[in-house]
Amino acid sequence: MNCSHMDNHELVFTDMMDIDDPDVVHVARFFIMKHLASDLKAEFLKTVENNKSCDPYIFDHCNKSRPLTTLVQNPGKHRDDVLADFYIKWEHYFLVVNKWFGLQAISNILGNAENVCLLIGGFHMSPVNFHAKDGSGYKFLGKMVLQLEKLNPQVASVW
Repeated sequence: MNCSHMDNHELVFTDMMDIDDPDVVHVARFFIMKHLASDLKAEFLKTVENNKSCDPYIFDHCNKSRPLTTLVQNPGKHRDDVLADFYIKWEHYFLVVNKWFGLQAISNILGNAENVCLLIGGFHMSPVNFHAKDGSGYKFLGKMVLQLEKLNPQVASVW
């Protein structure tokens, strides 16, 4: 299996399996993260409290986009609102908007295909959607490559 789309943490799980199953890897990783967060909550909050600073916070898109990396993995209104606010603030900055798109493309939220359609290049970074058990991820990418080939065969050949 070509695992270039998985992050290093998911590759650790994949290496332990006899048969690769991106859905099982995703569920297992999410389960572990959730339980670690729950078990370490008090320690984390204490660390945050002990490291508060009186120095002024300097806002830039990098400071704002880092937390988005985690946020995009959590479906719901809060996620949608924060992403919308981020876009409104940075819509005139091409590279920042590309980062905004890219973060959404790697989201493992099931059914994220509507957003991923905009970002064919990042689609393979979402193992849950790309390797969907019903084959829809492969089918989608194949369809997109065939359409792209009509417009730009050189770019399509990369896929």
